Amino acid sequence: MTNKNIQLYFFLGLLILISVFNLFIFLPFIKLFAVVGIFAVVFFPMFERIKKYVASNGSIAAVLTILAVGIVVLIPVTFFTFQVFGEAKVLYMNVGNFHDTLNVLSANLNNRLADFVPAGSIDLSSYMSSMFNKLLNNLGGIFSGIASSIPIIFLSTISLFFFLRDGRGFVERMIKISPLDDTHDVQILTKLKKAINSIVKGTLMMSGIQGLMAWFGFMMFGVPSAALWGALTIFAALIPGVGTALVVVPAIVYLIFTGGSLFSIIGLAVWGIFIVGLVDNFVRPILVGKDVDIHPFLIMMSVFGGLIVFGALGFLLGPLILSLFSALIEIYPIVTKKVLQ
Repeated sequence: MTNKNIQLYFFLGLLILISVFNLFIFLPFIKLFAVVGIFAVVFFPMFERIKKYVASNGSIAAVLTILAVGIVVLIPVTFFTFQVFGEAKVLYMNVGNFHDTLNVLSANLNNRLADFVPAGSIDLSSYMSSMFNKLLNNLGGIFSGIASSIPIIFLSTISLFFFLRDGRGFVERMIKISPLDDTHDVQILTKLKKAINSIVKGTLMMSGIQGLMAWFGFMMFGVPSAALWGALTIFAALIPGVGTALVVVPAIVYLIFTGGSLFSIIGLAVWGIFIVGLVDNFVRPILVGKDVDIHPFLIMMSVFGGLIVFGALGFLLGPLILSLFSALIEIYPIVTKKVLQ
């Protein structure tokens, strides 16, 4: 074995070893980087426009972009989130107060069942108590996890700053490292960017806007726990064909059966149809333009599948993976054709 071969194998072994160590170091932040990358892609045009007015100073433009995003997007979303958690906490406490009632109910059911099955063979009281204890414990974990999100917000802000300021440099380095032709890398990244914009702006942002509009309507017309209803509307807006009606209609029915005024019932119906339902037709073309169109059913499944696999961040990670898959599928015939020639 020549000295050059020894040097090559030593270098490759060292590179692999250090790469493994780096993988373990950065693995806890992979999901965070992916989500921040999505935000960087979506708000990069804003960063570029701001940069023109600050003498092409990337640092100042990145800070101003983050401030703008915080004021326009994050502050309303954070306020809405705290409203949802506040109402969920009230619901959580009410569920806790119902615990004794459930025990009484389950004891009565056990007495009824004693006429048909041997005594002690079915213990509904312990079963229902165990089920609701698990529910309460899980809800408690959600509330305690709010405080732990502060370091994540800090890291996300810092990461977004560098993604915006140095994003082009990151992309150029990725293209150099990639074994594919540079033209293919550019095509994949371009289609990925368009797919991300299409999904995030055209679907996720639209569902968020519809959820906020629904929240305002529920508050105005006297629907209790309006933020929780609004949060449900965000997810309902992702469902093709049915959409926001899946939540707005039950809210109207609720007002009817709980003695709501005729003004509130008609007002919520009009708000749901013309504000919540039709805002999609006017805002989506402004947000998306001519970006790639991905079937709404696939987007919906990517959101819910992402939530199951990745947790809360799956709301964005699921669509990101779908975007990458869509970009690779579109570029697949071009790459394979060139390789096989």
